This record gives sequence, structure tokens and C-alpha cells, in this order.
Amino acid sequence: MSVVDSPSFHLNLFPENVSDELSVLNSPAFNSWVVSPGTESTTDYTSPVPNLSFSPYDKTLKTERQQLHYLMEELVVSEENYVTNLKVLGNYYLDTFKIRQLCRPYPIVELQATVKSLIDSHSMLAKHLRNCFSSTSGNGEERLVKMSHMVCSYGIETAWYSKYIELFHYIRDLLEANPLWFRSWESYLRLIQHKRSDLSFMSVMQKPLARIARYKLYIEAFICNTTKKREDLKRAYERCLKLLQIVNEISISSEEYSKARMLNNICDFSSISRSIKVCSQFFGTCLFADSSQVIWKSQKKFINRVYGVFLYKHHLVLSEVGHMWSRKMKVRFVIPLKGSKFYPSPVDTSGGIFSKYEFSSKLDFTDKERRYEILFVAANCWEHATWCQHFTTQDHEDGSSSMFKVPPQITPVDVTTKSLAEEDRTNCYFNELIIVDNCKNRKNVETDVQYWFSLLPTKDVDYFIRKVEKSNSRTKNHQS
Repeated sequence: MSVVDSPSFHLNLFPENVSDELSVLNSPAFNSWVVSPGTESTTDYTSPVPNLSFSPYDKTLKTERQQLHYLMEELVVSEENYVTNLKVLGNYYLDTFKIRQLCRPYPIVELQATVKSLIDSHSMLAKHLRNCFSSTSGNGEERLVKMSHMVCSYGIETAWYSKYIELFHYIRDLLEANPLWFRSWESYLRLIQHKRSDLSFMSVMQKPLARIARYKLYIEAFICNTTKKREDLKRAYERCLKLLQIVNEISISSEEYSKARMLNNICDFSSISRSIKVCSQFFGTCLFADSSQVIWKSQKKFINRVYGVFLYKHHLVLSEVGHMWSRKMKVRFVIPLKGSKFYPSPVDTSGGIFSKYEFSSKLDFTDKERRYEILFVAANCWEHATWCQHFTTQDHEDGSSSMFKVPPQITPVDVTTKSLAEEDRTNCYFNELIIVDNCKNRKNVETDVQYWFSLLPTKDVDYFIRKVEKSNSRTKNHQS
């Protein structure tokens, strides 16, 4: 038998010390005792779960602890979301682009490696932040200081972010020329998102640029919400400022980027037949700019022109030069260094074009079932050895992280082509722009540059083309 059905059960709704008048439900005493619906009671707002951080003696302690807890939680959650965005950029966009596009731009190849490094670094940071946030050892301020130093150690990798900022400018220009590259993935990600979050390629690309500045704001909030202005937290803030300053200086002084933009403004790549619209950003950072006499064969006739030579990491670009600034100069040849064969001393037995000049070299490549040969003539033994080492030891495969550094004596300063149009003149780019006019104009030249001119060849250089090329003629003499 249940308790309710027991005849001895009696439910007493009123305390024992209440008068008998309350037992009459319609009496005025009962109506005054019952709490009206409009009356508030403290039991309406009391949670069954006690607040462990509540202290009746210090009312501000509750607010400060909660504020620090919210700040640390926000840092952890935002770092985990940031890692997710980096994986969207790397896995959805860049990896898929690698599979779909047979011809990949060099900046996107470099970006793929950089994003992978950022994912590894920030995944480690998110794991450490989550473990520190969930740890019960130490008070809130000690964990907060520890998390701040984690951000400086793992979050702001200046080397990777500096590389990322440099690549961002190139890829932005590439997308302006080829807007349909990532359109399919953008539409797919927009459809599967239940939230209205922007996961377009450019939006995801910009998140690392915005993320690195948010760390500074987090540490500032930590300092403002601590009860004691801890010196170790201020040191973490100063360290964060120094790291941000390094990255900002690199993003502001983008000398190589502006140089590549200048080349893109004067060169017209439309004459190169490719499946995509090609610009100088497609090839990466320009390493060397010079001009040279180019000899090639067309309809059993040899043509000699002065072209601008732009050396990129994976390609050699030959473009027209001229005085006219109203039009772009057309790019005539784009030579892929990957797969090309290099001859450090093109002699008679090597086949094709050769030279008796001791400081000459040759690049042989095939494109669309056509064979091309380019003859390089260096000024001296040192320059010849420098470029031979570059073409023979440099890894031109996609994804190579090594970069060739041009010797300072021939580092380009001015990449304009205004002075390159004059006939019978070869222009070299030194630290100070010097025009080499058959070694005749040597006035007001410093001693080291005079020594450089003394090493230039003083005799005419003869180029020969074998009879198998259906010609027994000797090309025009070339002064290097």
C-alpha cells in the first residue's frame, strides 16, 4: 500500500504555530498570508547550484574573477576557431587547387607551405591554451600570465607571418586577373554554413593578417582586469609589441612587391599562350633585371633584338623594351627553368649554338615540341661562375624554399626600361645605375667600378650555329 492510500497519512499545509483562522480558506487572515502573484520572493532567483566564487565580504571579487575567466575562455575559443579557418584555407582551397590546376603560380605554391607551418604552430598553441585554461593549479592571474607568454612564443611567428604578408600581395593581384579560380569552393562553403560567416577565399586569406594584431588586444585586456599590475604580464605585453613591430615593418616596406608591380605595369603577358591570364606575380619575386641581345631563328632567318631579361625563381622572362610609356612591352619568351638543360661551356661538340668565348654558357629547353637555345655571355670569370652555380645547383622544383641571392655588385636598383631601347647598348644594373656603352664612357667612375669595367671583354664575341640548324652564317657580333 502506498503512503498516500494509508489511512494514517495526514498532510499538514500550515505550521504548528499558525492560528486556526488560516484553516478557513476564505478568511481574511488566509488571504493576507498567501503571497500574491505580483510579490517577488528571494527563492525565485536563487539557483540550486551554489556560486563557488561568491563571497559576501568582497562584492568586487566575483566580477573580477568572472571577467578574467571570460577573457581566458574567449582567447582559447578564438584560437581554436582561427585554426579551423587556417585548415579551411589549406585543405579546401590550396590543396584542391594543387590537384585541379596543372600550372600553379609560384606564390600559391609558397603559400601552401606557409599555411601548413601556421597550422602546426597555432594548433600547438590552441592545445596549450586549452590545457592551461582547464588546469586547476594556480590562481587565475598566474594562468593568465602563462597564457600570455604562450601567445608570444607560439602565436606570433615573425618568420612565417612576414612570408605570409609578402605572398598576400601577389595572390591578391593574381585573383584579380583570375577571379574564377576558387569560385566553386566559395559557393559550396557558403551553402553548408548554418551561420552567415564569410568563408570566401579572400576573407579566409585576411584572417591571419587580422589575427596577429588581436593578440595585443587580449594582453591589454588581461592587464586592465588584474587586481595587481603584475610585472611579468607587462613584460609579455612589451614582447608582443616588439614582435608586432617586426611584422609591421616588413608589411610596410614591401620593396620587392613594389618592384614586381612595376614590372607588371610595363610588361604585357597577353602574347604568351596559356590557359590562364599570366602576369609577373605568377612567377614570384623578380631576382634580376638586365638587358641582352637575343638571337633566335625564324623562317630560316636570324633575328637580333635587345630584350629586357627578368629572372624569376622558376622562369626566365624576355620582354620587349622601348621608350613608349603609353603601351606595355610585350613578353616574347617565358622559359621554364624546371626541366631545362644547362651547358656551362657550349663548345662545338655540344650541338646547336656554341661560342669560342670562354665566359659563355647555354640554356637548352623544349616547349610545345619546339627547341629553344639561349646563349649567355658573362663579363668575367667571377660572373660566369656565379650564374653557372645558380643554374646547376639551384633546385627549381615547385615548393622549393631556397631562394637565390644575386651578388650585390649586380643587384638591380632601377627596373625601368626607358634607357634600354637604344641600339647597340647593353645596360647593366649596379647599386648605382651605370650604362655600359662598349666600355667607352668611363668618366667620373669610382675605382671599384673601373676595375669592373677592366674585366669586360674588349674583343668582339662570335656566335656560331651548327650546320644542322640549316645555316652556315655567323651571327652579329655582340658586345657584353
